[in-house]
Amino acid sequence: MVEAMSCGEVPPVQLSLQFFAKVLLGLYTWGKRFNTMKCHKCGAIIDLNASLRRLKNNHKKNAREGNHLTPPPGLWPLHLRIKLGREKLPRFFVEFANHAGRPLEDILGPSRERSLVIPRHALMWFLSENSHMTLSEIGRIFNRHHATVLHARENTKRLLSVADKLTAYHVELCELIAPQVWPQINEQKAGDGSPAGTPH
Repeated sequence: MVEAMSCGEVPPVQLSLQFFAKVLLGLYTWGKRFNTMKCHKCGAIIDLNASLRRLKNNHKKNAREGNHLTPPPGLWPLHLRIKLGREKLPRFFVEFANHAGRPLEDILGPSRERSLVIPRHALMWFLSENSHMTLSEIGRIFNRHHATVLHARENTKRLLSVADKLTAYHVELCELIAPQVWPQINEQKAGDGSPAGTPH
């Protein structure tokens, strides 16, 4: 938002949707170099460059003082909530294993049995697609090399493309469980002990 001086009908205002609506209606026109705008009614000239400089200076000042307009963690997208809430990964894995009906130690273990490899690969695929963690970071979680995670991700994509039911089931489990483990503020229950709108 940038400040603009205008005629009496529109006192000093901010460049907002309302202002740009007036531009579209022809009440303001751009200058030759598109760095100024002119009000047709009073002839006032709006210096956009000066306004943008003020914005930049205010941004630097806010950065120095730590006044960032950052939403609370509970409102972040899922991939950020996962990446910055890794302490909840054990709970995510336990919930996944419970719904998959297999012991977690077997899913995370070395077995090459397909009924264990598919859910293991689904977990690796989900984290690689939804957490912004690197393949190496995910590999360390599973005590495996990053190349194994890459193979798991590509194999899961391939199986999803051919509508493999077992793969689709475990991927859907990940997608259903994750928002419960890393909830948004408006998804948290009133009985969890937190005031409404307060992130954990």
